[in-house]
Formats: sequence, structure tokens, C-alpha cells
Amino acid sequence: MRSRALSAALFCLFFAPRLWAEPPKRIISLMPSNTEILYALGAGDRVVGVTRYCDYPAEAETVEKIGDFLHPNIEKILSLKPDLVLAGKWPSSKIVPRLQKTGLKVVEIDFPATLDGIFETILSIAEIIEKKPEGETLVRDLRRRVEVIKTAAKKRKILPKIFIHIDNPNWTITKNSFINDALETCGAVNVYRDLPMAGAQVAMESVVEKNPDIILISEIHKNEIVKRPGWHSINAVKRNHIFQFEKNTMNRPTPRIVDGMEQFSRKLTEIGY
Repeated sequence: MRSRALSAALFCLFFAPRLWAEPPKRIISLMPSNTEILYALGAGDRVVGVTRYCDYPAEAETVEKIGDFLHPNIEKILSLKPDLVLAGKWPSSKIVPRLQKTGLKVVEIDFPATLDGIFETILSIAEIIEKKPEGETLVRDLRRRVEVIKTAAKKRKILPKIFIHIDNPNWTITKNSFINDALETCGAVNVYRDLPMAGAQVAMESVVEKNPDIILISEIHKNEIVKRPGWHSINAVKRNHIFQFEKNTMNRPTPRIVDGMEQFSRKLTEIGY
């Protein structure tokens, strides 16, 4: 199901009086994930402003920078004369009300918690920018590729236990994250899936006790994992099953997450699962 925020945004856009007479042509994106989705939908030529963290695709790095979501340059945003600002929905943020007070048209996008939530976000953004056919085609292809991954996962006789290292000192994610949903779809079990929050900092000793078969890392080097006290006894370390996924492929809710899933699925098969 679509998030309440997205549903409300779409209601305002399509059942209330129209915010614009034609599709938005000057879009500012305040989230790297939304920026990637806009380009994936073929709307990159409409993007006139992005945050300093919007680094994919390469074309996005040449677009005017407006700061970041927490500290945007309001004057810069206004100077770009956008007819749509795509923002993330953060309850504690005061940025969206500030932007709305200037008269800008702002749509907030919830951060999805599941793989399906990512696909629904793509469809919703496609509707907002009036690229619905492109959105449906993109999501249809992504779902087709995920079905192939699911078929491979069903053939696995053993589901390896994985520890997902997101950031230092020892942050991981749980079943309440789209990353967990994506990786478990490939046929693995997150050793911290049952913690109540989406992300958690766990003790070094706890990882040793969990004894994962695979450790997934993103920002740190493999050698740092190997040298941690006591971690030499972990199955993943002993078997050299420490794998690094491409930067921002798995930790952004964008179409690229399926690329990461395919890579991980192939790796599982390659090492015997």
C-alpha cells in the first residue's frame, strides 16, 4: 500500500485544484533517492537543483547545488524558479513549512520501509511529474527482475545468516528497513532482523555471538572488520565471506537496489548457498 503521505500528496495533486496547468518543468530534489528516481524516469532534463549528496547518475553532479535537506539555501532555491520541490518527509524538519511560506509547490515523499514501498514511491513520483507510463514500465521491469531473484532464493537449501554493517562504529539495520527486505528476498537471514527499530548500534561482542556466515559492508574496508578483537572466530571472517556492495546501491531506496540484489544473489550462489 502507498504511504499516507504519498496518498495525500497525490490526492492534492490530482483531485484538488491542479497546482500547475502542465507537467512541472523545473524540479528541485532535496533527496538523493528522489533525484535518482527522477533521472530513471527520464526527467533529468527537468531537474534544476539538487543537494550536495545527489551524486547519481553522473549528470546529477553537474546540476546546481542548493545545500542539503537540513540546511538548504532558500535564496538559491528561489533563484532557480522551480515549479516543483520534491522533499523527504521528516516530522522534525522545519524546512518544508519554510519553503511553502515562500509560495513554492512542495511535495513530501515518505522514506519507504520495504521493497514494494520503493516501487510505490517510483510510481507516485511518476504520477506527480506526469510520467506515469514511464513509471509503470520501470516498475514492471524491476518486479520482473525481483521474481527471478526470488526463484533463485527458493532453490537455496541453506539460508546464510548475514550481518549488515551500515556505518561505524557498528550500526546495522533490522526487518523495518527496505535494505533488510531486499537482502532477505535474495535468500539470507539478517541476524539482527528482530530488533524493534529500523537501525541500531550493536555491541562488537554481540556480532561474535551471532556468528554470521556473511558480513556485508559499504563504507569501511574489509581489513577493518578482520582486525576487530574476537571477530577472527566469526564464520564470515574465517571463510573470507566479507563482501562490499557498491556505494549507495543498497542503501538508497531507488531502482538501483535491484542491481544490488542481483549482485548479492549471484554471490550467494557463487559461494555455495
